[in-house]
Amino acid sequence: MNNIVTSLGKIFPLFIVIILLILGAVFIDPLKLSRYLFEELVVIKEGYFYLFVLGFVVTYALIVTCALPLATMASLLAGFMFDFWLALAVILLSVGLGLVGNMYWARCLMSQKQTERLQQYMMKWANVFSNAPIRTLIILRLLPIVPFVLVNLLPTFVPIKGWIFVMVSMLAIIPGAVALILVAQGVEGIWAGQQDSLLWLGVGVAFVILCQQLGQGIMKKWDKTHEKS
Repeated sequence: MNNIVTSLGKIFPLFIVIILLILGAVFIDPLKLSRYLFEELVVIKEGYFYLFVLGFVVTYALIVTCALPLATMASLLAGFMFDFWLALAVILLSVGLGLVGNMYWARCLMSQKQTERLQQYMMKWANVFSNAPIRTLIILRLLPIVPFVLVNLLPTFVPIKGWIFVMVSMLAIIPGAVALILVAQGVEGIWAGQQDSLLWLGVGVAFVILCQQLGQGIMKKWDKTHEKS
C-alpha cells in the first residue's frame, strides 16, 4: 500500500504538468501571449526605466547564480527590451555578478555528494583545463560543447583564480551575446514591419548554428584524441 501511495505521489505532479500543457496548447495562443507580455514589459520599462534595468540585472544574475538553464532566454529578452549596447552591457554585468554568486554557492552550499557527482562528469575537462585554463575556458564559453551551467562550476574543481575566471568568461561570452541580441532585435524589427531586420536575424541565427557545428567538431576531435591516448 505504501509503495502504491509513493508511486502515485511521484506520478501525480507529472500528470498535472501534462494536463496543464495540454490545456495551454488548446486554449492559449503562444504568439499572442508572448506579444502581450512583451508589450506589458515595454510599458513597465518606459515608466520605471532604471528600476526595470536594475530588476533585470538582479534577475539575470540570480539565474546564473542558481545555475538555472534560462540564461539564453534572458539574453534574448535583453535584446528585445534594450538597444544593442545597453543589452550587451546588461548581459555582461549580469553574468559577472552571477558568476561570483555561483562560485560562492558551489563552494559553500553544495553537498559533498553533489560535488563528487559533478566532479566525475567534468573530470576530463578539468584535466584539460589544468593544462591550458584560459584557452579551454574561452573554447567552452564560445562553443556549446558543455552546458554553460556546468562550465560555471569549473572553479570548484580546478585551480583557477575567481577573478580570472569571471573576467575571461565575460569576454568570451561577448560573441554569443551579440548573436542572441541580433536574433532578438531582428525578430522585434520583423514584428514592427522592418524588412531589413531579416538580415540581422539571419546573421544571428547563422552565428549560433556555426558555433554549434564548431562545438560538435571540436568535441568529436577531442574524443578521438582521448581514445588514442
